[in-house]
Amino acid sequence: MILPIISYLKNTVDENAEIEIWQNPSMFPTILKDLNNFYRLCILDKECILIKPVGELQGINSIQKQIRQISTLSDMPSVLYLNKISDYRRKSLIHNRISFIVEDGQMFLPFLALDLKKAAKKFYNRSNSFSPVAQMAYLFFLYAKDQKANATDLAKLLEISIMDASRALQSLYSLNLLTVETSGKTGRSKIYQRIDDPEYFIQGLNKLRSPIKKRVYLKNDIPGSLIAGLDALSSLSMLNPPQNSVRAIGYLQYRNSQLEKVENLEIVNDMQVIELEVWHYNPLLFSKNIEVDKLSLYCSLKDSNDERIEIALEEVLRGESWYMA
Repeated sequence: MILPIISYLKNTVDENAEIEIWQNPSMFPTILKDLNNFYRLCILDKECILIKPVGELQGINSIQKQIRQISTLSDMPSVLYLNKISDYRRKSLIHNRISFIVEDGQMFLPFLALDLKKAAKKFYNRSNSFSPVAQMAYLFFLYAKDQKANATDLAKLLEISIMDASRALQSLYSLNLLTVETSGKTGRSKIYQRIDDPEYFIQGLNKLRSPIKKRVYLKNDIPGSLIAGLDALSSLSMLNPPQNSVRAIGYLQYRNSQLEKVENLEIVNDMQVIELEVWHYNPLLFSKNIEVDKLSLYCSLKDSNDERIEIALEEVLRGESWYMA
């Protein structure tokens, strides 16, 4: 997974900050690899190792022991990366001089003399993701770098109402992802264009949501669907394919289809089925081949705790011109 906090760090601390998958996890004992995922963080010209615990955070004594061991083996400062933190846990970590970064922007990095409280909420808030329509507009401009569009144009291209298109454009504009120029005799026609790479991707990254609305299992493939999920990722990387094929369709397409579903989910692992992802939007809008588009694929798998999936996703995105690396 690409850590969304990078957007906040670039906006508020260091515009040249970088986060990437740690390239040499074999240096750590198996127990440390089982308990944590590792990333390289470069901030304010200082390299450190970012540690994202898998599952619940352990007690302070265990954390201290792991931090010492990881710092010794990597010869770098170690920084915990947490989804959330209680006041008690924050005070405990600070008292014990343990560096940390929290998804809401709190951070304590004593080796950089940096101590930020919840200043990042306006930049990162998991509950403040794109709406499905705003994400459609974001993807449209991502893949059509030089395209200009008004609400009427966008509505036709994305097969949505003009009102929804107008709201989506305003949402992206309010986040400084789009620029606008006025035209027409009255000066009321607004033409939008996205900002340059890689800022467009970076500034929208923390707003992206999974496109998946629901999952169902089918006995047969469905016409008009695209390869999705781990099935798509395996075809784009060196990752092994999953047991069952994975396909994706939009919700409207799903509602209008006659599907032979597998109702008894207990037998899914014992038979060959099609795992169907039903998306908030039509994946055909952004795909140029038989797989779903790469950023939507990332969004559908970004919350995986499997390091192999995280590495494969980063490899897939790294070849794109708009990607931040």
